[in-house]
Amino acid sequence: MLRKICIKNIALIEELEIEFDKGLNVLTGETGAGKSIIIDSLNFVLGARTDKSLIRSGESIARVDALFDICNNEVLDILSQFDIDAENELLISRSMNIDNRSDVKVNGRSVTVSMLKEITSHLVDIYGQQEQVTLMQPKMQLSLVDNFGGDIIKTLIADYQSKLSNLKQVKAELNSFTSLYDNVDREKDYLTFVIDEISSANLTETEEEELLQLKQRLSNYEKIISATTTLQNHLSNGLSSVSQGVSNINGVVSYDDALENLKDRLESVKIELDDIVSEVNQYNQNADYDERELKNV
Repeated sequence: MLRKICIKNIALIEELEIEFDKGLNVLTGETGAGKSIIIDSLNFVLGARTDKSLIRSGESIARVDALFDICNNEVLDILSQFDIDAENELLISRSMNIDNRSDVKVNGRSVTVSMLKEITSHLVDIYGQQEQVTLMQPKMQLSLVDNFGGDIIKTLIADYQSKLSNLKQVKAELNSFTSLYDNVDREKDYLTFVIDEISSANLTETEEEELLQLKQRLSNYEKIISATTTLQNHLSNGLSSVSQGVSNINGVVSYDDALENLKDRLESVKIELDDIVSEVNQYNQNADYDERELKNV
């Protein structure tokens, strides 16, 4: 409750002190008597935005002090958060000079205007005709009902808030488990897909080695064919020479038994060369190169 307000150099007021009693207090007077200046002064000390036009003409500074009796726990909690000492009384002082510089103190401690507004929002409700007031706000209505219930309601609210906090914590843990399960489920689906892909490929243990060998052969096809073709020509010439040598020695082996062993060895060489020539020839005929197969490999 507002107990006293002291106004100095506000608009037409040079200096004024008003004390209020418990219950209903009424300010009356004809138009222009200065009732609105008192309300403006109260708004000023509560943290309303204003400028130097509020200062009394010819003065350089204006000041308003307001003394409150406080039993509002919300106000006490806010004061505690701001580290402001308070028991049953709250003294708010606000001044402003001609340079629009404002100075605010709450129980002797300097605070910002935003801090002041947070404190006074639970102290005074100023409204006029057709204006929305805090009493119309469901949150304020609930707070009034709860305060009316006293300690019983406060105990129930504390118990409710404790259970609500536990519920939120359990829900958070449940959501984390659900998220973990979803991740495991997605990982399972992915691994199942990979396993199916591998299975459908019908891979064998030696497939990679076989593919590497095939890649090497296809990549070097021209070198291989060039070498085997040259080899085939040389072997054919060599076979022709060996065959001629066998014919020559067959013509004289009857004259010297020592040539018999040499003839047998030459015939073996001829047979082996003939077999090699046939195999190389077969290799060259079957050799094939397909660029698409190389890319596929």
